[in-house]
Amino acid sequence: MNRRDSVPLDHQRELSSIIEISWSVKSTSEVESAKKKFEEYTRQGWLAFKLASDNRKVQVYEFDPCVEEIFLVPLAEGG
Repeated sequence: MNRRDSVPLDHQRELSSIIEISWSVKSTSEVESAKKKFEEYTRQGWLAFKLASDNRKVQVYEFDPCVEEIFLVPLAEGG
């Protein structure tokens, strides 16, 4: 996956509720901002995933600054 920007991305994709957050491991401020967003969303019940080297989605439970990109997905509501 290519980095699209050197600043953290936090945007909703038009047709889904997936939020992508990316950062540069070399930027302390980007890492801190991404960690804050990760904690904010996971506290609200969102699930966090990273892409493994084989493009599998792997759920993450703790922020890892070396990952550089995570995807957040809300829990489905209703039943």
